[in-house]
Amino acid sequence: SANAGNYDCITAPVLENAWARRVVFAQKPVPSFGAIDVKPIHYHAVQSARIARYVKTHPFDLFDDVDIAIWVDANIVLAEDIREMVDGFLDSGCAFAAIPHPHRRTVDEELRACIKLGKDSEELMMNQVGELKARGFNPADLIESGFFMVDLREKRAHRMFDLWWSMIEKGSIRDQLSLPFALGEVELDWHRLMEPPMNVRSHPNFSIVPHGKESMAEQELLNQIDHLVVDPYDQEPFAEHREEVLAKYKDYRIDVVVCVHNALDDTTACLQSVEACRTFDAQKLIIVDDGSGEETKEALEKFAAEREWVSLKRNEVAQGYTKAANLGLRTSEAEFTILLNSDTVVTPDWAVKMADAVLSTPGAGIVGPLSNAASHQSIPDHKSGVQQTAINGLPDGVGPNDMAAYCEQWSKLGAIPRVSLVHGFCLGVLRKVVDDIGMFDEERFPRGYGEENDFCLRAFEAGYTGVIATHTFVFHSKSKSYDSEKRVKLMKAGSKALNGLYGKQRIIRAVQDIEDHPVLQTLRASALELYQTNDD
Repeated sequence: SANAGNYDCITAPVLENAWARRVVFAQKPVPSFGAIDVKPIHYHAVQSARIARYVKTHPFDLFDDVDIAIWVDANIVLAEDIREMVDGFLDSGCAFAAIPHPHRRTVDEELRACIKLGKDSEELMMNQVGELKARGFNPADLIESGFFMVDLREKRAHRMFDLWWSMIEKGSIRDQLSLPFALGEVELDWHRLMEPPMNVRSHPNFSIVPHGKESMAEQELLNQIDHLVVDPYDQEPFAEHREEVLAKYKDYRIDVVVCVHNALDDTTACLQSVEACRTFDAQKLIIVDDGSGEETKEALEKFAAEREWVSLKRNEVAQGYTKAANLGLRTSEAEFTILLNSDTVVTPDWAVKMADAVLSTPGAGIVGPLSNAASHQSIPDHKSGVQQTAINGLPDGVGPNDMAAYCEQWSKLGAIPRVSLVHGFCLGVLRKVVDDIGMFDEERFPRGYGEENDFCLRAFEAGYTGVIATHTFVFHSKSKSYDSEKRVKLMKAGSKALNGLYGKQRIIRAVQDIEDHPVLQTLRASALELYQTNDD
């Protein structure tokens, strides 16, 4: 179950099933009754329903130690043992089991009901249904999605859930406008747990409570039952476990790609910091010189020649950041590659901690650190100006390494926020993501400024989430490769291209999701307290 935005209370279990465990994903403290495993929701969206849909559609990422996952809406109470239903599902040979919708059969009926009840944007839902019909999709077999079962051993079911989430992410949050299509697309037969008119409202195994926060009756029940209140984010700081976590990546190959176009002073500081913070021998550096002048060219050649772990590629004529980054990705032989801007200063163990964030988060494929100047990954101020993202100076007496140490203290072990956009100034990507979706779009974003957002959204549609390595801090001095006037023009061009590809509202929503992420808000508040203390 999921309790997103306190839309539902967590109902006390009427009975305990020894053959299963109950897991509730929550954003805020919830009662556990000693029979509920409370876990944090690391994905955030403006709509609480979209957050719950994320949990609902990602059982393969959230559970790696079970065979069967059973989704139960938080307002559904299991009043009787459902083991007989589970056995029937297993005997069916199907990978998915659900309950037919008790009232509606066709997608047109569902669309009319959703419009009448105001369940989502009318325009969004109509466009989605129109697009699906144009593709030959018009099912007459809707599902009541508040309760279902899935066999996590079946790969086709995994593909179905990825497709289901992709449709929710791009379109309406209404399950019935996407789930039947996802099932049909992968040709996945499903087992019917019961037949109409029987449903969760009439079957003796279930009881329904109203959506919303605790009612008086529910609160009275809580008062009379012994229970614990569990904060899903109450974990130990990463700093207390850093050595044992980092040791896991001692032999893990990490390639760092730094694309350079002049700005020698900044580039020198960046490369020196990469060398100083190189944790293990398995870390390599790839420098891509994109048509720099003679002074920078010679300095880069000297730096690379003196270090066996450094390789150098050069475009004699500048091709633009996007092509330079793609050259770096093609050169890399690592399973994890970090694209690092040349106007940055990294901190101890930065690359290993980024690897930890993405590899320890099931379903993740892209990662970025916290910074002083990286849009909504910035701390403490993350708000953008009219023509520039927020740039935070560091407090007096506090350097980048000190900020990284503070971030390790503020970050909770395992509390890695999932996001749909990651800033491109320092972007780590798993090789399997590049293999699946391709590289950066050189045609639409030849000079950068938008190429990473397009890449992230394509990855998100393919089933990969982005994450923020909150236990990592990388200082960003902002680019000297372009003057401010040129930068503004590139930003506008990139924004126009993104809006054309994905729609303005989707871009706005993606930005709001990371801007309002509760884990990031907590970190910004901690950083602000540090800044204010130093000011005093």
